[in-house]
Amino acid sequence: MNPRFLLETNQLSKSLQVIDDTYKATLDTVIVGACLLHLSAPALNVNSENA
Repeated sequence: MNPRFLLETNQLSKSLQVIDDTYKATLDTVIVGACLLHLSAPALNVNSENA
């Protein structure tokens, strides 16, 4: 294998790792947001019914 190929492969794997980390962080945020929304939904419904 030539050094250039190894270098490009290494850079590609680093880029994929960053994408993977970003995806997981985004997924965690979406899950937490959905949970908060789910928990706050009954309170919002009660408030809108009382208004």
